[in-house]
Amino acid sequence: MTSSDTASDATPGTTAPDGPLRWAGVDWSWTDHAVCVIDETGAAIERFTVRHTATGLARLVTLLHRHNIAGVAIERGDGPVVQALLDAGLTVFVIASRQVTALRSRYSTAGNKDDRRDAYLLADVLRTDRRRLTPLTVDTPATLGLRMLIRARADLVKARVAVHNQLRAHLLTAHPGAVGLFHQLDGKISLAFLTRFPTPRHARWLSGRRLAAWLAAAHYTRANTRTP
Repeated sequence: MTSSDTASDATPGTTAPDGPLRWAGVDWSWTDHAVCVIDETGAAIERFTVRHTATGLARLVTLLHRHNIAGVAIERGDGPVVQALLDAGLTVFVIASRQVTALRSRYSTAGNKDDRRDAYLLADVLRTDRRRLTPLTVDTPATLGLRMLIRARADLVKARVAVHNQLRAHLLTAHPGAVGLFHQLDGKISLAFLTRFPTPRHARWLSGRRLAAWLAAAHYTRANTRTP
């Protein structure tokens, strides 16, 4: 068990073996991260902001270690910020965004989004509800590899949908007869047809007999009640 694990199990109002018990909240964004450090009474000890850069994350880790943080609360469970915290040996807890939204009215009557206030909220919820939360663990290389594959697949699916929509929009303008000709616009037979007959001028060469011959040569066997 690490010193941070020991500190995170301590009862609020006591002192950790290495010094005063302190908690931190990180309200992350794509450019800057608001951070708040509090003590065991809930008083804010330090507030600061770091840039979303390698230098900024290094500064974040240095300042948190300087305060001997028992745990860090954040709204997401992955990404460069979380990885930097875990690599530095800090104990990280995830408090879901929907929970933060629901808890804002507990800390402010306005209830609107405020980075500095949310950073404090995250730290204070960790201080009061530590035993309800489970710390993140460092992913194994296999888990990291699987996560990368899942993200890559999601990116490929998104790109495929975008290209499909772009192709459909283009064909509706330039070659509308090809849209709906086959079951899937991005299917193998449809793409083969567009390769062989890329414009209406090429498609005008087709007759019923020629289309039937081309479908047979392309090994198109899908049951269809429509004639060539």
